[in-house]
Amino acid sequence: MNQEMSDLVKIEYFDLDEIQFEHKAYDPALAASLKRMGLGFAIKLRKDEHGVLHCVDGAKRLSAISDLIQQEEYRHLRRIAGILLNQARSASTQAKNHH
Repeated sequence: MNQEMSDLVKIEYFDLDEIQFEHKAYDPALAASLKRMGLGFAIKLRKDEHGVLHCVDGAKRLSAISDLIQQEEYRHLRRIAGILLNQARSASTQAKNHH
């Protein structure tokens, strides 16, 4: 894997409270999957000019996690695997997946 590609897939971990996202409705099957297996795919994030993290892809998963962590047994889910997208990427490579 070349350097550019490895920069795109670097996974970091963030606390849920560090990420700004719009709470969205989600299918109960998503919450059930998160309970069973945890977060299977990293959330795509972007830092704004003030250093604040914003969700680019994964708001439904974050919404389900934010509801689940109200229960003690799922508090471990608050540590979020994320891919911090490079600000310099072109608009054509910033396609959003809507889950």
